[in-house]
Amino acid sequence: MKKIYIALLLAFPLWSNADQFQSPKFSENLNEKYLTDESKSRLESHIYLSYIIDEKGVPQDIIMVNQGPFRDISGLAKQYFSKLRYQPAMNAGVPIKVEQRQHWKLGKKLLGSTNEGVSVGFSKAYDALNHAIKNKNTSTAKDAQSQLKTRVKNLDEQAHYAWVSARYFALVEDWANYNESAFQAWVLRQYLPEQYAYYAIKNMFEVALHQKDFRLAKSVVNTFRSIKGISLTKEVYEEYMTAIDTELNKYPELKKTYNGKAPIYHKLSRTTVDVSSNNDDSYAIQLRCVNLVKELGQTNGFTLPIGARNCRVVVKGSDVNQVTITESGLSHLDT
Repeated sequence: MKKIYIALLLAFPLWSNADQFQSPKFSENLNEKYLTDESKSRLESHIYLSYIIDEKGVPQDIIMVNQGPFRDISGLAKQYFSKLRYQPAMNAGVPIKVEQRQHWKLGKKLLGSTNEGVSVGFSKAYDALNHAIKNKNTSTAKDAQSQLKTRVKNLDEQAHYAWVSARYFALVEDWANYNESAFQAWVLRQYLPEQYAYYAIKNMFEVALHQKDFRLAKSVVNTFRSIKGISLTKEVYEEYMTAIDTELNKYPELKKTYNGKAPIYHKLSRTTVDVSSNNDDSYAIQLRCVNLVKELGQTNGFTLPIGARNCRVVVKGSDVNQVTITESGLSHLDT
């Protein structure tokens, strides 16, 4: 196994003060006003993207981080975001490359219909699954969950499907599918009733802590602010953040293995990174932060630059299908 060490010890100068950095600003959309779709289906989707805004304000190197399970819109999303234009980020008056992240939702409006809410067929199938879960009838619930999936089209239905599926997978103790459903319910929380959205956030917080994804856990807590009618006191918010720090301190070394084709996109909770790839030659390492981007290639030996904010590591390579990332050093969650 080839090891690629990431440690920015001497390679990069100290980052400039925060008051010298200016984030990129959106300036123009070169896409047509409306996307065309010949299909009359109600099927919608959503996707989370990472891309680089270069020194000219042009999106480059667009990566799909994750997307909804019902429709692949990665090609459409990459085409759309490639035609956005920005005023570039600036550091001490000099244009620089930075990372931008976007959660993009592809909605559909049909002639004479807004495509909002849930269909009658979905509602009946949803109630059947709810009833089976309440009665802890796992056999009936399994069939009902499968039937409900065939009724899912728009984002409202996808959110409710994810929410009730998480409950079903918890009932049958299928934790891998529970984690994925909890994630989808959290991502689509705005389509859920307030109480459901609140518990979707709490559920996802527990999942993130269990997975030792402390950067995600922090992001999840911050989404409590997005629910109308529900607010956290400063004390409760600090309790959540303390819980994250407490769990992070239990693990001075964090290790995660990715199995699947590159690119690998990994959120950082600590400042020193060790990457092991199954391929000796066909790989490249990129550091993506909201205030800098560095192409590291097949480098070895560095820690995050002082001042680097909210960073990710991207591992690329046509023959890379297993990557293990180990984090150590100081916490990177305060950025």
